[in-house]
Amino acid sequence: MKLFLSLIYVPAIYFGLNYLGLSVDEVIELKVIPLLLSIGITTIFFWSWKSKSSFMLSIAKKFKQNIGEREAIYIQHSTLYWTIICVLNTATHIYVLVGSDSEVWLTYSSVGWYGWFVAGGLAQYIHKKICWKLETRD
Repeated sequence: MKLFLSLIYVPAIYFGLNYLGLSVDEVIELKVIPLLLSIGITTIFFWSWKSKSSFMLSIAKKFKQNIGEREAIYIQHSTLYWTIICVLNTATHIYVLVGSDSEVWLTYSSVGWYGWFVAGGLAQYIHKKICWKLETRD
């Protein structure tokens, strides 16, 4: 249910404003909310990488109790990678906010940004499988 609500909150507000006769272009505060969330997430990942206390590792430990040293090091090193993904997402949010019409903004801010994270997750999964296969050969 939470996933469903997270996917429809922006379109619901957009259509609600249109129903009331307001344009989303007139309500810049609404358009800035996804950008602010993206900046917040990027900041968390950046400070996690900078302070060497991986945010991702602390979350992984909540889901998986036995994380080996090798996997913990891999997760710590991948924090920079995810920081870069977050920066790309934030840059795309800025571009869509400033340089696009409301329909493009609506699409990106509701479901389009998932593309960065799905592509990043797939790339990391492939990287981990390849690297760990190479290590076990040695």
